[in-house]
Amino acid sequence: MQRVAIINSRQALRPTGASDWLRATIKAVETFAFEGNSAFLASLGEITYELTLFHLVKAGVEVEIILTTDQLKKYADSENELKRFLEFEFGLSPEKLRVVCIAGNQNVSENQAHVRDLEILKRANIVAPVSIRPRGFWDERLKNCGATRSKVDRRFGTSYKKAHTQVKQDYYNQAINLNAERLLEGHLIHWTRTSNHHWPGEKRRDFYQALSEARELYPRSAYATIEQILRQRLVRGSARHMFAGIAMVSATSASLTESVALMKYRTRYREMTFEPFAIAIPVDVAKKLGAAEAAYCSANNFARLSSEDKLYAHSSGASDANWAKEKEWRIRGDIDLKPIWNELIVLTENQEQADNIEESFGVKTLSVFED
Repeated sequence: MQRVAIINSRQALRPTGASDWLRATIKAVETFAFEGNSAFLASLGEITYELTLFHLVKAGVEVEIILTTDQLKKYADSENELKRFLEFEFGLSPEKLRVVCIAGNQNVSENQAHVRDLEILKRANIVAPVSIRPRGFWDERLKNCGATRSKVDRRFGTSYKKAHTQVKQDYYNQAINLNAERLLEGHLIHWTRTSNHHWPGEKRRDFYQALSEARELYPRSAYATIEQILRQRLVRGSARHMFAGIAMVSATSASLTESVALMKYRTRYREMTFEPFAIAIPVDVAKKLGAAEAAYCSANNFARLSSEDKLYAHSSGASDANWAKEKEWRIRGDIDLKPIWNELIVLTENQEQADNIEESFGVKTLSVFED
């Protein structure tokens, strides 16, 4: 049985099924699966690898997951636990799965992803490049495939497009809806944003299915996130950046004007802090749900807190990053919106979106900005 590696260079954030590389990748998976007698080399981490894995699972083929030991730790404590993770997240049957964990090379400057990629190239009988960046890592390695046992199958190649995804948004020059600001007095606001990944509580297979089916609009936008919250009538807590990896829902008592001033692009995470889409809950109602103000403190004082208090504490930040301006409150776990449905106010960027949400979900909705 031959081992096939379908490879892509790093692509732009937030693809859809209309992306050339994604369509060509699906074609490659389906073609090799139809031709038969192949096992496929795959991995986790980058969206290119995980989208390919999703379609390999759909095709029902045998898969070898290649990871370094450091990469494995991001998902599981053991290979058996990783198999359970892959079955749960991707629906990958254990009978069709083999995990290959390799030690990262500590004597070279190459990162873990490159160590993993070189192992995939070493193991592959056939390498099928799809969208490869000129003079990039894969382009250089493919030129040397003649010195290895790998055959390069270029049937599915498509041009590499350095597509730019518009992530950074600027809301500073938009007029705040002052009526909405007045009505939101005495509320805590849970802001959301476009997700570069699956939603909290969402299986990866559902995320990649949505990406593959989408044509024009990225399906995990901030607007789509608000719709999902209302559809499920649930705000899911997130463990991201939280103490001890415990899921919390963050909200703010900051006004609309103060909140918009905090909507900034974070280069490190390639996302906005948040966008003008939110769920607002009266403070007294939120307190009954367990909401508590975050205590802003220095690193030294944080270290002295109990584990429980650390859940509701936040660094006060340096002078150029005064986190206390966020006026954060936290609620442990998820928020079930069903019992408080009539108390909610939903926020959207513009009035057209507000009208659509109010009509679809029967919940009071306001626009953040004046049209």
